[in-house]
Amino acid sequence: MSNIALQIESQNIAVIESESAVIFENLVYSSGNIGYNSSTGEITFFEEGRYFICWWIATQSSRSTIGATFALRTSQGVIRGASSPIKMGELSGIGIIEILSPPVTMSLVNSSGESFYLSSIVPYKASLAIIEDDISEPLGTLFNVKAGESVEAPVNLADTLTIASETLNVMLQQFSPPIVSIELPAEAPYPAAQATLGNMSGVTVSYEESLPFDTPDMSTGTITFDQSTGIFTLNEAGIYKVSWWVATASAQSGSYVSFAVRFNGEFIIGQTFAATPIGQVNGDLVYWFFEAGTTLELINNTIDTDVTLATTPYQAGMNVVRLGGLG
Repeated sequence: MSNIALQIESQNIAVIESESAVIFENLVYSSGNIGYNSSTGEITFFEEGRYFICWWIATQSSRSTIGATFALRTSQGVIRGASSPIKMGELSGIGIIEILSPPVTMSLVNSSGESFYLSSIVPYKASLAIIEDDISEPLGTLFNVKAGESVEAPVNLADTLTIASETLNVMLQQFSPPIVSIELPAEAPYPAAQATLGNMSGVTVSYEESLPFDTPDMSTGTITFDQSTGIFTLNEAGIYKVSWWVATASAQSGSYVSFAVRFNGEFIIGQTFAATPIGQVNGDLVYWFFEAGTTLELINNTIDTDVTLATTPYQAGMNVVRLGGLG
């Protein structure tokens, strides 16, 4: 289980200048080796690892001509952005970031090209949460194992540890009866992948057409991403969490928009709806996928309706993480 987490929020009526960081003045929760500077809005990661970040911000007005765009930016050059065509409302984003050479700093930055006023109506203006997901600690130590015994490791380890007396002969000579201590290897981080769509500004997506995510932000372990199709492939059965957002400009029906995850090109899950066709629609799901090789894609699920994506720097984002096995 992770021991690094952070949550920060803002209640101040503020103006976020272009290319400036959002200042979260309230530290709600902090655990582990992570820091936050409430004067600069800068978060500091002091340990290597993979971190999940989710955030939202309530905006009120701006002169921006590309809607609202904010992005997570790190000192190691990573950018995870999100957009909405409307300038008054809620904008949210997600990100998976790998910290390779700490310390690394990160801020949520206004990337809209113009200043943004935060909402003066709602009591909370913005929030951001971070959790580390890839703790790799030894699973335990086996003691008092006799020579020649086979020790079956937990099911998430690939092999059975076998203690061969010939390889431990020197150690065994020191004990009577012969014993040995074995440290089990660390459990590998769960697989994860993230991609962004940024080359379909103003493009119309037909009913049941998938979004061809064009930018692979990251991919680790047994989840792969095909940049030519925008499809994620789960090469290991298990329980997965999928999160996404889409920025839309209009719908042929004119009333609402809906997006959903389609797996194996056939089955629809995780349908989400937005009551207005202009804005941002978000979704999350946790699902058991029983077959290795399952494919995932995000599709326009607005029945018999074409949806036009927003003319924003980012049109959609999606990430997938394996939470565990099925056993």
